Amino acid sequence: MITVKLNTDSIRDKMIVSELDKTPNSIFSTLGINPSGSMVSIDGRTLESHELDLTFEELHVKAGATTSLNSNVKADGGTN
Repeated sequence: MITVKLNTDSIRDKMIVSELDKTPNSIFSTLGINPSGSMVSIDGRTLESHELDLTFEELHVKAGATTSLNSNVKADGGTN
């Protein structure tokens, strides 16, 4: 078991207890969050899109740990 501290543009500090065989995408899916177009990071390390389907264990999260999973839309700040 791990504790996932979830932060998105609309959710702050939601704690989820999860199994190590779950993935970031499975957490997002359970909560109805679509992370496409967002920068996703775990414990401060930016994940590439293919890493969203890796298990927390494959992402080197240890049993009993608390990990921070973030998904934030990054606007470029440009003007049209």
